[in-house]
Amino acid sequence: MPHRFKRLAAYAAGAAVAGGSVLAARAAWNALDFRITEHTAPVLEPGAQPIRLLHISDIHMAPRQRAKVAWLRSLAELKPDVVVNTGDNLASHNAEDALIDALEPLLEHPGAFVPGSHCYHTSRLKNPLSYLSKRRLAGEKIRYAEDDELDWRRMHAAFEDAGWLNAANAHGWIEIPSRDASSRPRRIAVTGVNDPHIGLDRVTSWPEEATQRAGATVGDSSVAFRLGLTHAPYRRVLNQLTTMGADLILAGHTHGGQIALPGYGAVISNADIPPGRAAGLGTWIAGRRRAYLNVSQGVGASRFVPFRTGFKPGASLITLVARQV
Repeated sequence: MPHRFKRLAAYAAGAAVAGGSVLAARAAWNALDFRITEHTAPVLEPGAQPIRLLHISDIHMAPRQRAKVAWLRSLAELKPDVVVNTGDNLASHNAEDALIDALEPLLEHPGAFVPGSHCYHTSRLKNPLSYLSKRRLAGEKIRYAEDDELDWRRMHAAFEDAGWLNAANAHGWIEIPSRDASSRPRRIAVTGVNDPHIGLDRVTSWPEEATQRAGATVGDSSVAFRLGLTHAPYRRVLNQLTTMGADLILAGHTHGGQIALPGYGAVISNADIPPGRAAGLGTWIAGRRRAYLNVSQGVGASRFVPFRTGFKPGASLITLVARQV
C-alpha cells in the first residue's frame, strides 16, 4: 500500500475511534441529563379541580450515585398532589439506603407503587440478543440465584410506612387531602399488578366503591378517577386494565427504548408494545374502552448499559384535568 494511503487509512481509523469516543461520552452524559416531562390528561369529572401526579420509574439506584439522589430529592419542589412509583428501583446490593434517602421528601406525599424485577433481584449481564426473542417479549418467570436477592422487603416497608399503597396484584385507595375546609378529600381508586416481565402479574378488581361495570359513572363523587399500575407495559395487562375501566394507566420498564437510532427512534421496547410507544403519554384502546397510558422513560439505566441514545432520563409530571362535556 502506498504511504499516502496508509496515512489516510490511519487518519480514518483515528477519526472513527475519536467519533465513537465522542458518541459514547455523549451517551453517558445523557444518562445524567435528567428531565421533567409534562403532560395533561383529561380524566376527571367535569368541574373537578386539577390533580398534579408525579410518575417516577426505573431508578436503578446503586451506591454513590449522588447526582441521581440529589435530583430525585429536588422533585418535591414540584409539589405534586400524588406520587406513583412503577418499579425497578434498585440496581445492586447496598443501594437501599441511597434510594430511601432520595425518595424521602416524596414519601411525604400520598402515593402508590408496584415493583419491577429489579426491586427483587440485582441485574446480571445477559446476551443482548435475548431481548429480541418472542419468549422474552411475552414475559416469563425467571429463576434468580439466591445471592441475587435484594433487600426489597425493607424498601417496601419504607414505602408502606410512609402511607404509600402497595398495588402489586392488589387494589386500594390513594386519598388526596382537601385543599379547603369546604371540600371533601378526593380518592383515587387504584388497581395494579406485580411485574409482568417476570410473569408475576395477576389483575384484581377495583376497590369496592369503584367496582361498577366498565363505562359506568363512579357513584361516589369523591372518587376522582381510576388508576391502573404495572411495571412492564405488556399488552395483556394493558388490555385487562383498560377493559376494566381504568382512566389512566402508568408503566415504566422501557427506559424510553434507551437505545435509539437517528431517524428511526427506539430499537426495542423490551416488551410486546411497539417501540414507538416506549415513552410518553398516549391512549390505549381495548374492546370498546380507551384509557390514557403514560410510559415513563425512567430515571436510571441498566448498570451494564449505563448510557442512553434515546429519551433522556427523567420523570413525568401529569396534570389531570376535567373531561370536556
